[in-house]
Amino acid sequence: MQLKFISLFIALFLSVVNALEVPDNVFINNLHRQFEVNSSVVRENIAISVKSKEDGANFFYLAYKKDLIPNISTMVAFTKVDKENILTITQEKEEEDSDLQYFKVDLEEPLKIGERVIVNVEVSYVKILKPYPKYINQNDDQYVLFSSNVYYLSPYTITKQKTTIKIGDTIKSYSQEPAPVKEDDNDVYYGPYENIAPGTEKIVSIHYKFKDRLIHFEKLDRTIEVSHWGHTVNFKEDLIVHHDGSQLKNNFNRIAFQKSQFYTETPSSVKDMIFVLPPRAHDIFFVDTIGNVSTSAFHKDDTRTLLQVLPRYPLFGGWKYTWSQGYNNPLDGNVKYNPKIKKFVFQAPIVLSLKHIPIDHFKLTVVLPEGARNVDIHLPYSFDSEERKMTYSYLDTTGRPTIVLEKDNVCDDHFQYFQISYSLPFYFTVQKPLVVSLFIFSLFLISMIWTRLDLSIVKVIIVFFFYHYKNIY
Repeated sequence: MQLKFISLFIALFLSVVNALEVPDNVFINNLHRQFEVNSSVVRENIAISVKSKEDGANFFYLAYKKDLIPNISTMVAFTKVDKENILTITQEKEEEDSDLQYFKVDLEEPLKIGERVIVNVEVSYVKILKPYPKYINQNDDQYVLFSSNVYYLSPYTITKQKTTIKIGDTIKSYSQEPAPVKEDDNDVYYGPYENIAPGTEKIVSIHYKFKDRLIHFEKLDRTIEVSHWGHTVNFKEDLIVHHDGSQLKNNFNRIAFQKSQFYTETPSSVKDMIFVLPPRAHDIFFVDTIGNVSTSAFHKDDTRTLLQVLPRYPLFGGWKYTWSQGYNNPLDGNVKYNPKIKKFVFQAPIVLSLKHIPIDHFKLTVVLPEGARNVDIHLPYSFDSEERKMTYSYLDTTGRPTIVLEKDNVCDDHFQYFQISYSLPFYFTVQKPLVVSLFIFSLFLISMIWTRLDLSIVKVIIVFFFYHYKNIY
């Protein structure tokens, strides 16, 4: 019995020692949360008035439920005074005996006692909207359910807080507590609330009409090949899209769907997707597992090219569609030579310009020209993994340097540009013609030698007998 008591005491002691101790150096004087839930990517903007309890306070903590972490796509913090200067956010070590995950936010300058600073935290969530009801008819509207803690789950005491949930469409129902609560212009306002203790929770839900596309990409593989010899940059994407909305009660009726296009929309379905391409994009293609999809179309102007992808069938809840698309762009549209660093600089967007559609798993592969050296990559944010390897293609001898980047939970906040700088000696630009010329010359040389060789056995025998009989006679 004593041994069991001692073991329990030691385990409790170790858990307390290993637990993250949040210092009581600040408190939150005022906090305003605002949710935007009108797209598949839910955005939360938190304005936090942090007030120091002591001199030299230069950080504070954010807290989130562990089960919510896989749904967080991006998290940035900045002060109200300087929005360009992004504050450093560090994810603390995960605690096994706690259901909370802490993030440390470093302030620009230490605060004096009683001094306050307003910090804005912007968080993007993916796949947290739930279709409700689960089954609908083919022409029914799409409704979703959004749930969240009405109080901000902070490790500090919050003196005053209010929460705004911006819907922008028809609200069917919403939680009426904790009061005060009001609805105005299709938005719901909770609070203000005062003196909220750390870790206070109260889940509220809102059931509303959803007009945007409730879809996400299960996978998006983007491959970019840079060719100096061909003077082109080739872009290719392999995509799998999944509809997250309510499923159909009955079987899909194609005739009813075609008829409905003349007098009403089918709000719960997705019929097309439009991608923004560079203005000089050419050789555009769109194929699926069957072959070329002739219903696709593209439109060009001086500033951009629009690729309209129309799947072979409309997408309803639970349905998927797999396809590949791509295009070529002139080399000078993405690659410039920088004489200061004596390198070529390649620049392109990391992902396609398609708003409000999250990506479960994103893979970016960049294949540089053969012979590229001193390769440096400049990314606007970190990736989950990075790999460098060599790729071999037609007429390659030394191989092409290849960079492979992978990241999960990507949203349109990641639609930024990246750069790769590399040096390419002149002789590598003529390497392929020399290889081709050498190969053709070798064929001619082998042909010349082969035509001049006489390996006939019969002729050797005749010559032998001729000399043999000549010596006899």
